[in-house]
Amino acid sequence: MREKLNASMDGLLDINRPREAAAQLLTMVIDMVADGDLDDLEIEFLRAWLEAHSDIGRTGPGASITRAIEHMLADGHVSDLERTYLMASLQQLSPES
Repeated sequence: MREKLNASMDGLLDINRPREAAAQLLTMVIDMVADGDLDDLEIEFLRAWLEAHSDIGRTGPGASITRAIEHMLADGHVSDLERTYLMASLQQLSPES
């Protein structure tokens, strides 16, 4: 009986992981757009986070952010235009903007 309960709890926890990760992503986006500036460290952190949370980075808004960042970093340089595009994309996701 205890094993079944533990298995059920594990299943519930797995269901909540994407929700928690999505909430964490939204919080990061809100924080990143708050000052209106995206520096290279923030972009790299967001890229690494999306890579580590591939379930979020492959679907929905996470996928569009992942594609934008991959495109930006493909040549090893983030142009002002690319930075502005990513900021605008993140602002669209933020309920605070």
